[in-house]
Parts: sequence; C-alpha cells; structure tokens
Amino acid sequence: MKRFCNLAVLALALSAMLTAYPTGFGGAAPVGGSGVDPFGHAWEVKTSSWGIPGLGEGVLAFGGPDSALDFHATFWDDHGPIAILTTPASGPFGFEVTTRFSNLADGALWTRVIAGNHVDFFAGPSLENGENFFVNIVFARDIVGDLRFEAAWTGVPEPSSVGLMSLGVAGLIAAARRRMSR
Repeated sequence: MKRFCNLAVLALALSAMLTAYPTGFGGAAPVGGSGVDPFGHAWEVKTSSWGIPGLGEGVLAFGGPDSALDFHATFWDDHGPIAILTTPASGPFGFEVTTRFSNLADGALWTRVIAGNHVDFFAGPSLENGENFFVNIVFARDIVGDLRFEAAWTGVPEPSSVGLMSLGVAGLIAAARRRMSR
C-alpha cells in the first residue's frame, strides 16, 4: 500500500509539472537593437520602449509549441531599473504609446500588473499557436546605454503530451498494484 501511495504522489507531482511550463529568455541591446525570443518572435528596443515585434511595428503570429497563459518581463539600463509607464490602454487594436499585451485573435487585452521595472501580463483567453499578438512595454524615461531584460512565457503543454504522460503514469500504477496483489 505504501508503494501505491508513493506512486500516487509521483503521479500528482508529474501532472502538476505538466500544467504549466516557463520559457525564459533575456538580452541586452542599445536603442535600435533587436533579437528573437525562444519561439522565434522578433523583439526590438526603441528610445523609450521594448516590444514584440516592437512599438508600432505591427503584429506577429504566436509560434510557441503550445498555448501561452502569461508573459513576464523585468527591465534595467545603465542607470539601473527603468520604470514602466502605467498609462491605461484604450483597447487591443490600433497604435498607442501604452504598455499592453494584445491578443488580436480574441480582441482581448491581457491583464497587466506593473511594479516599477517589472510587468506581468495574464491571459483572458490563452494565446494559441498561429494567433496574432503584440507586446508593447513603454518606459517612464528614455533608455540610457543598453537596455537589459529578463522575460518568460508560461504556457500549457499540448493535450497529446498530457495524455501520453497520463497513460504512462496509469501503467506504472497498474504494474505496482499487480505486484502488490501477488
């Protein structure tokens, strides 16, 4: 019975690990610099902003392997932490100089929480592979020297991965029960 309980705890721990995964990245670039995140989305630094694909640069199709549930980022430059503007966005569409994450497929702004030089965006509806989006983060002052950042996507594994993992765990539990009944 003790082994069965241990396997059950292992199964719960594995399923918890599968519920969300972080994909972190970071970088440093001067004004006008750019790069790509782990999913191949281009990001760009402007005089007082950072964005995917860049403030006023249009939209990108989400290329993550699965759904995205949230996005987090922290910024600093040669003078230290760089505060993020808290001006409210008027909506998910059109150009404006505000900090926002827009999921255009659902016409939704993600909920944002700004604390100094850190911002968290949380999905209303999740962002699915192939859906258009953009992220704009606007700062309270111009960037001095290089802008440095750390960012992360959090997503949900595709259903087939969760299904395969569940079948494997069920097989382990069945084997353990069979062994215990002997």
